[in-house]
Amino acid sequence: MALAAFLDLLSKYWHLVVISILVLVIGFYKLSDDKTEAKLQAAIAEYSVIVSQFDTLKISTKACNEKVDELSKKGIELQTRVNEANKTIESLEIKNKNIIREIKTGVVPKECSQAINYMINNIKKNTKNWEKS
Repeated sequence: MALAAFLDLLSKYWHLVVISILVLVIGFYKLSDDKTEAKLQAAIAEYSVIVSQFDTLKISTKACNEKVDELSKKGIELQTRVNEANKTIESLEIKNKNIIREIKTGVVPKECSQAINYMINNIKKNTKNWEKS
């Protein structure tokens, strides 16, 4: 009897049952879609942060590379100055040996040799300072 009454009501109002089921199904998928949308928005936000960090890293890397280039140029410049100073020292030492030989023979006064030794020592000091920096 109860089953007959239920089937009678169902036959009269079947369209309401179908609509209710459709509303429940659509609501479930809408709720599921909202969760998916929230996850998507979170992923987009995380991606934006990563892109921003990557851009910052690229800028930092570029600045670092520029500094390395600058230091390399300074190093090359200092090495060139040291090489030139070493050549000057070698040249002055050769001249000094020649002057010492001439002093021994009495051709050049002793003061000239002392002045050249003083110049050589100053150049050596400056060369050491350049090499340290």
